[in-house]
Amino acid sequence: MKNLTIILFLTFTSLAKCQDANIITETEYNNIKINNHKLSIIKDTNGAKTAIENLFGTSVSEIDPDGDFYNYNFDGFNIGFSAIISNATHNNPIISKFEITNDNWSITIKGVTVKVGQNINLLGNVIFNTNSRSSESILYMYCDGCNNLIGIDFNQITKIITKIYFIEFT
Repeated sequence: MKNLTIILFLTFTSLAKCQDANIITETEYNNIKINNHKLSIIKDTNGAKTAIENLFGTSVSEIDPDGDFYNYNFDGFNIGFSAIISNATHNNPIISKFEITNDNWSITIKGVTVKVGQNINLLGNVIFNTNSRSSESILYMYCDGCNNLIGIDFNQITKIITKIYFIEFT
């Protein structure tokens, strides 16, 4: 059993390291914008409904009765905050995920703005992650092996962006 645990640990560690990512500075990462709102500002809302809606408009929100999760759904954009992942508390929940699925929403990375439906060539010279689920993607992290990333999925044939997302792994 001990050997199995060690093997599983090494496997998951190597999978996390196998992500081919574009490493940007932490400042560049926090300056990423969703519809012209910096990620750092979005983080500072701590998932408060009023603050999120001041940035993005009226949402359909889902709040866990225990106050562990706060999810906000807009047309083509959803964002979630959690109080139970690492470094989070009930007074300070952090972004656990977001997903952009249509062209009503844009993301700006290092001064370049893209939307779902646009060609990935707009991003310039980037590293492609060929270790993802079923298609290639472009990942952005501020350190190698970070617990969070921003990903851009695209159609391998057309090079058209199909989804933009953020994941916090812990």
